[in-house]
Amino acid sequence: MTMTELAAPEWQPDASFLELLKSLVEAGMVDAAEEGIRRYPNWASSLVGVDSATIADLKLSLEKMRAIERKHGAGACLVLDHPNVKRLIEWDRLGSRHDNAIKFSALAKT
Repeated sequence: MTMTELAAPEWQPDASFLELLKSLVEAGMVDAAEEGIRRYPNWASSLVGVDSATIADLKLSLEKMRAIERKHGAGACLVLDHPNVKRLIEWDRLGSRHDNAIKFSALAKT
């Protein structure tokens, strides 16, 4: 299922969508997480309590990650040992994002 398919008018995020967004941020998948939040602004703004704080934290993390990617290239924030990222690497789905992640990971270790 693609993000376009998820955008069908009849589909609305549920509680599991917040978990998906958290997983995307944990993996450093900036574009996918931002797209998920951007597509459902009413859902994101309707969250309350802990969920509201979680989405606010995710947005803050994404702002910081986006700044890194502006400087070091798309994919720089990918967490290379995250299981989802490992699968994308195995499937050769990251292109230059993988290279940018390797370079930034090496830079961050120095």
